[in-house]
Amino acid sequence: MSVATKQSRGHRFSSIFVVMLMLFTSLASIALVDTAKASTTGNISIIGSTPAEFDFIPAYEPTYFTVELNNSDSDPSDPRTMSWYVCLGEKVTNVCISQRIDEGSILIPPMAPGEVSNFTSLNGFYPNGINETITVIYQFDEFDMNPTDDVLNFKLNSTLEYTDFKIEVNENIIDTLSNLAFYEGTPLLSNNTQYNMTFSGFANLCATCHLNASLGWQLWNENQSTMIAEYYEFTENFPKYSFYKSFQMALPTFEHNEDGVYTLLYGIFDSTGSPYGDQNDDNNLNSVTIVINTELDISIDNMYPSHNPSEQSYLYGTDMVSILISNNGNSTANAFDLDLIISNSDGEQSTQTCNINFLAPNQQRTCVFDMLLHGNAINLQANLPSADRWKL
Repeated sequence: MSVATKQSRGHRFSSIFVVMLMLFTSLASIALVDTAKASTTGNISIIGSTPAEFDFIPAYEPTYFTVELNNSDSDPSDPRTMSWYVCLGEKVTNVCISQRIDEGSILIPPMAPGEVSNFTSLNGFYPNGINETITVIYQFDEFDMNPTDDVLNFKLNSTLEYTDFKIEVNENIIDTLSNLAFYEGTPLLSNNTQYNMTFSGFANLCATCHLNASLGWQLWNENQSTMIAEYYEFTENFPKYSFYKSFQMALPTFEHNEDGVYTLLYGIFDSTGSPYGDQNDDNNLNSVTIVINTELDISIDNMYPSHNPSEQSYLYGTDMVSILISNNGNSTANAFDLDLIISNSDGEQSTQTCNINFLAPNQQRTCVFDMLLHGNAINLQANLPSADRWKL
């Protein structure tokens, strides 16, 4: 055999080996796109995600994935299923899917032409203490007519130093106030009156983390188009050493000088921290509708003999006259007097005063007076101050 013949056989062997290697690589690449099938009709595009690229997520709390989709086709789409995959480190799509540490599904219902909507995963991803960068893949189980936008690859930072303040949205902080009037079940506040309200929240702070937050409230008109007033205080007294530990905290004192219907927005409006400030601003605020109505209506309901309310005659002596008054209005009356003038036909007269420190809406108060005159023609006259003399 000649040298030339040996070289020719050697080239053929190398060519066959290269072809087999290319075929094996191609098959391996196909296998790595794990569950995607081609193809379905239409064109749904992946246009975003929450959390987004390089966002931080807590190492010991579940993260739910929300995908933003656009049906860019002219026809309604069929129901589809999207899978999500998580792997450690920064990896390309096929490698990440093959090395996934967790996976789940997002169900996509039919979408109208041109519709843009968000859909959230059925189950969450639990890092279980992972403290590094992870890669997340969104991928439709069936590719459509344009497969280039059927996959999304993005990175997240799972960290043990995740800092997050989360406000409790399932509470009405007005419920913490006492002595309010109600109209058809709606609590009514008074203008030029100070109110101290507390709210509930949850803090996720590591032992070495520090958060300095701007805590306060904003008063907006009812449809939240115009801010009317605002007040903030700096605070750093959040619980540490636990994951989303619950707490209660007082808001800055609230007061407003005009009646009306408003939206009160409250919570954390800004923060700085070490190593991070609040890393999720979407859960820092809550709002309630408040009604300020300062109508005042104090009435004298009854005057009767103290010894027996059903009697018509009063006995002479101490504490023999009782007068019942009520606050039928929407605001608390403070520091006012109820006067009783007793007179007879001979021109004798005595005036006594009952000092009332406050009378809240829907409250009643009984004042007791002495009967200092006697006879058959005694006149009793009870007086409250005029409207312009009330102290609110």
